Amino acid sequence: MRDSTACARGPLAVRRGPGVACVGYAVGRNVGGAVVRNRLRRRLREAARLHVDRAAIDATYLVIARPGAERLSFEELSALLVACLDELRKRR
Repeated sequence: MRDSTACARGPLAVRRGPGVACVGYAVGRNVGGAVVRNRLRRRLREAARLHVDRAAIDATYLVIARPGAERLSFEELSALLVACLDELRKRR
């Protein structure tokens, strides 16, 4: 993503770039097998859905999960995502 701003918290990173309101998810094979990656992607998607009000309308987000994210609880994942979204909103 060109012209992007990034925030990292533990095994989770969020990049914000210009564009329409949408969220993409990147979970690499180093996180685990297909079942683990898909479960993590579903959990991230739900966390983003619950906290969509914290995201900018005129931005594209990329949520990147790194090794270790699969061991976090849903509450921990949500808290990291919220912290990154809040930080990116402040940097506007």
